[in-house]
Amino acid sequence: MKKKVLSIILIFAMALSFVPSFRIGASAEAPTPTTVTYQGYDDGSKEFIEVTLSGEGEQSFTTISEGNSTSRVKWAAGTYVIGADYDEDGDIDAYDATLAKNDGLLRNFKFSKGIDCTGDVNIIVVYGFTLTATAANKSAKAGISIAEGCKLKIYSQADGNGTISATGKADDNDATKATKSGAGIGGNAGEACGEVDIYGGKITAKCGKNAAGIGGGYVSSNIKSCTVKIYGGVVTATGGENAAAIGGAYQESCLVSLCGGVIYTNGGEDSVSIGDGKNASAIGVVNATDMYAKVSDTEGSFTQTGVKATKDVLTKRYAVLAPKFSILLDGTDL
Repeated sequence: MKKKVLSIILIFAMALSFVPSFRIGASAEAPTPTTVTYQGYDDGSKEFIEVTLSGEGEQSFTTISEGNSTSRVKWAAGTYVIGADYDEDGDIDAYDATLAKNDGLLRNFKFSKGIDCTGDVNIIVVYGFTLTATAANKSAKAGISIAEGCKLKIYSQADGNGTISATGKADDNDATKATKSGAGIGGNAGEACGEVDIYGGKITAKCGKNAAGIGGGYVSSNIKSCTVKIYGGVVTATGGENAAAIGGAYQESCLVSLCGGVIYTNGGEDSVSIGDGKNASAIGVVNATDMYAKVSDTEGSFTQTGVKATKDVLTKRYAVLAPKFSILLDGTDL
C-alpha cells in the first residue's frame, strides 16, 4: 500500500514539473535580439537610409529593457536600443500595434536620476517605446548629458517615432531661488557639453533656470561649448530663463544646424528660441537647409509660408519676433 501511495505522489510531482510558471503582475521579458533595423542618415547624399545592425563586432548594441530609479546612470561609448518588438526570428523589426497591446512588455523605461553619456553614444528608440530621463531634484544635472568632445546621436525607426522625454533640474526646487540648471538634453550645469544630433524620434526636452532645453547647461563664464544638429523627428524644446530652447545656456553661444524635421520651441524668458543664450560674448551660428519652410510663432501673430530657410531669415525671425514659434522643414503644413 505504501509503495502504491509513494508511486502516486511521485507521478503527481512529475506532472507538476511540466506546468509553466506565471508571475502575477510581472511584465513579459523579451529575448535578447540579434539584429536591429532603424532609419539612419547618409551624410554624402544627405538622405535617410535603412540601416540594419548585425549585433556583432562593430555593429553590436546594448538593449535597454528597464529603467533605473536608484542612481544616475552612465552610458559609455556604444549603441543603445530602447525597447524591442520582435519578429519570428527574434530581430527588432517593424512595430506591430496588435502585438504591442498583448505582449506585456514594459514600454516606458524611466531613469529618474538621469543619464550621463561619457563617450560617443547612439540611441535608437524603437517605435512604441519611451525613454524618460529626469535629473534628480536640486542636482543641476541634465536629463541626458553628453560629455565635452563626444557626440550623442538619436535615431528612430522608419515606420514610426519612438519617444524620448528628458528633463534637466535646477539647483533648487524653488524657481525664485534657483541659479543654475542642467539642460534637458546636453550639458550638466558648470560643464561644457558635446554635440547633440537628432535624426528621428519624438523628442521632448525641458529644464530649469539658465539652461537650454537642448544644448548647454548653465556655465559660469562665457564659453562656446555646444553644437546641436537636427535632421528629422518631432522635437519640442523649452528653455529656462535667459537661455535658448535649442542652443546656448545663459552666457553661452552655440552652433545650431536645422536640416529637417518638425521643431516646436519655447525660449526662456529674456532669450530667443534658437541660438545663443543671453549675454553670450561670442556669436553663435544658426544654419538651415536651403529649402522652403513655414514659420510661425505659437501665439499666432506671425505666420509666413514659403520662407526660404536661410541664416538671415532664421536669425531675424527667431530673435526679433518672439521666443515662441514653430518651424517645419519638410515642406508640409504644420
